[in-house]
Parts: sequence; structure tokens; C-alpha cells
Amino acid sequence: MTTESAPKTPQAPTFEFLIIRKEDVPKIAQTYFERKAVDLTLRIRRGEEMQETKEEFPLKHFFMVKHDNGDRTYLAQHEKVLNTTKDTESNVYLVDMREDKAVGYGEIISNLSDPVLLDEPYVGYTTTVGGVGHTGLGTRRLLLMNDFAKKFFGYPLHAGNTSPGYATATWLKLVKEGYAVAIRKKSGSKFAFKSEQK
Repeated sequence: MTTESAPKTPQAPTFEFLIIRKEDVPKIAQTYFERKAVDLTLRIRRGEEMQETKEEFPLKHFFMVKHDNGDRTYLAQHEKVLNTTKDTESNVYLVDMREDKAVGYGEIISNLSDPVLLDEPYVGYTTTVGGVGHTGLGTRRLLLMNDFAKKFFGYPLHAGNTSPGYATATWLKLVKEGYAVAIRKKSGSKFAFKSEQK
């Protein structure tokens, strides 16, 4: 008589996050990071009057990942307080570089104030640009974001509600490969990377 054990969750790829200085970040990525460091919000005051508020949250940490094909991913991290809820978030912005061109962007958000969301760092967005879509960059970016989330926030990455619909195909591929799971919620399906079994 033989017994079959449940298949183990495959070991997700890991990445080496090298700590770098801001000066080591390419100009195109620096400009993007600086734009993301500003919280620009429109607030309604006294009926129909609109007031634009602009608050800057300095970037504190910079990282770089070298990929086997020569690509590099640059990351910048900071914390900001949201105008609307006053929650504190840790935001990590990513730029995928191929030679001197940006070929992808992403954001990881971890809510540090809400105890319900502490264990759910999630994708703020992910996108591939520059005519290199459907070449595996989106999958690599999500795997990298998951590894960062586990190493720096202590939990696997979740899909955010604002993730573009086209990322669904990438998440479904990760589910098929055994790295992620689909979670059914009232608001629709959501995805999350699995916690790896030892």
C-alpha cells in the first residue's frame, strides 16, 4: 500500500537585493522615484472648492538586483502617511532597466497601521513597457516583488485590488506553476503567493 503526500509548494526564486546609494541609480529611475515620492491629493473643502495638496516623503533606501540576462532592477523605499486615512504605508517602487531603457515598473505597498493588513503586502501596480511585453518580465517582476515582501515585510505578496486586469494572466500562470493561489472574495478573485513549506 502506498500513500501519496500532498505536493510541496515549489521554492520561489530568490533575488539578491544590493544596497546602493541614490547616486548609483540611473537618471531615468531617479526621476521616476522622485515623482512617486510626492503624495499629490485633491481634497474638497467648503462645498465645490478644490484644493490641491502636495506633500513629499523622502526616499530612504535604494536597492539594485542584477539579472542573469544583464537587466537590472532598481528599487526605492519610503514611508508615507496617507492624507485620506492617516494610515502609514511603506511603499517600494521598482524600475526594470535593460541597458539604458526602462522596460517595466512596479510598486509594493505594505500598510503599517492597519493590523488587518499587516500580513498582506500587495501590488500597487505592475506594468511592462518598451515593446517587450509577453517575454516573461511581468512574471519575473512579481516573483522579485514577492521575494522583497517576504524578506523585508515578513509576508508573501498579494495582488492588489488596483492591479491592472492584464496582470491576471500572469497571476494565473503563477497559480498553475504552484507559486500562488487564487482567493475568492466578495469583491472578486484575488491572488497571493503561497507561504513556502519547509
